[in-house]
Amino acid sequence: SSTSGAPATRINIAGDYYTDVNLDLWDSEVYTSGGSAKYKNVPIAQTEDDELYKTYRAGNNIRIDIPLTSGDYELRLHFMEPGQTSVGSRVFDIQVEGSLAFDDVDVYALAGDRRTALVLSQTVTLSDGELNIKLTREVNSPVISAVEVIPLSGEAPVPDFELRVNSGGPAYTDAAGYDWLDDQAYIGGDVFSTSDPIQLTVDDSLYQTERWASYFEYEFPVDNGTYEVTLHFAEIYFTANNKRIFDVFAEGQLIIDDLDIHSLVGADSAYLQQFTVPVSDGTLNVEFLGVVNNAKISAVEIRRAD
Repeated sequence: SSTSGAPATRINIAGDYYTDVNLDLWDSEVYTSGGSAKYKNVPIAQTEDDELYKTYRAGNNIRIDIPLTSGDYELRLHFMEPGQTSVGSRVFDIQVEGSLAFDDVDVYALAGDRRTALVLSQTVTLSDGELNIKLTREVNSPVISAVEVIPLSGEAPVPDFELRVNSGGPAYTDAAGYDWLDDQAYIGGDVFSTSDPIQLTVDDSLYQTERWASYFEYEFPVDNGTYEVTLHFAEIYFTANNKRIFDVFAEGQLIIDDLDIHSLVGADSAYLQQFTVPVSDGTLNVEFLGVVNNAKISAVEIRRAD
């Protein structure tokens, strides 16, 4: 049986933070080496999460080495064939924990077409503190879009502190059933809202309000410890790149440098950034500083991480 207490690990290979249609959060690319990051802006068949598959890594000897506690996991590997149009044009092997797990993978043949989502899964028992995945070439370079590692037994740890604030807006219950407080704990800033639909989320109203200013901050009273902070953004005012660029600081440290939401996801689209930060003075400070025009935030989510 698994001794893992870890939550699921989801990595958007070659991509940024992403929330899928099931409201699961995928980390931006980490723990990966080899090959080159690629992006193909085309529709992807057999999925509602096109953006997850549009980014991928291609090249020889791609490695993904994920630190995890020992236990039993379901490993799900996500692929799409970006360009080959015939069976046998791209073939590669996948090793997991040093053993051949998937032999002669041909994404085009398995998915039935190019630009079509494919998921391969296998149960893995981990005992050495790191999950090792390696893709090696047979014909042309391997490709991979995302990796998902899900504990099969054991309960994920429940954070002893959670706080969600709807910046610039009222109290709100999201589609997953989480409660968000009305905007509070801020110093400075003004509010703005829109009724435009928001892409890349099912919780439009969370992103239709914002707090903004050339400088403002939030001061959240918390116990000392380490916290996971998720910042939610959407560009609901400007409709071009380089119109709004700003920095975000947490506990006095620069966390996000020169953020231009529009350049990353366009207008009226949800965008998330997640980080961990230690707190030693009883207050979690998050500051927003405009570089070009004003800084802004749609929502703040905080969880105890230690």
